[in-house]
Amino acid sequence: MVIKIRDAYICALCNRKYNSKSTLLRHQRYECGAEKQYQCSQCQRGFYHKHQLKDHILRRHLPDIHLPSIK
Repeated sequence: MVIKIRDAYICALCNRKYNSKSTLLRHQRYECGAEKQYQCSQCQRGFYHKHQLKDHILRRHLPDIHLPSIK
């Protein structure tokens, strides 16, 4: 179901707002109500897309890389 209020398209299941109908439909098809298929082996957080899991691992679980200061 698509709800349009002014210039926003709102998901009837989770109330998230989108600027376009196509973005809302993609959200409803692949995210809202869908099971998260990718899970982090270190913290068990779930993600809908593989690239989200990769970004999460890079940002949250890899050690910080400190570059030596240049004098």
